[in-house]
Amino acid sequence: LGDGAYIKLMLYKNGTLFKTLAQVNNGAAADVVVNGSTEVTMNGTTDYVELFIEHNHGADRSTIGTEATTSFWGSRIRRDES
Repeated sequence: LGDGAYIKLMLYKNGTLFKTLAQVNNGAAADVVVNGSTEVTMNGTTDYVELFIEHNHGADRSTIGTEATTSFWGSRIRRDES
């Protein structure tokens, strides 16, 4: 990333930004790794999440999205109602 540039990893819930999980700013190495975690309350039927990466470098940049380099995990955490 060049001076003043950033790359962000953002989590959207139902089409709306829920949380910026990571942001790496200017001066980063050529290969940037971003990751993050959070808890999201969902209704179990219609809620959905999406991940997006954004940069402002000013030119096209590639992402390496292979099975070996990309992962997304989700777990259901259930509250005991008894």
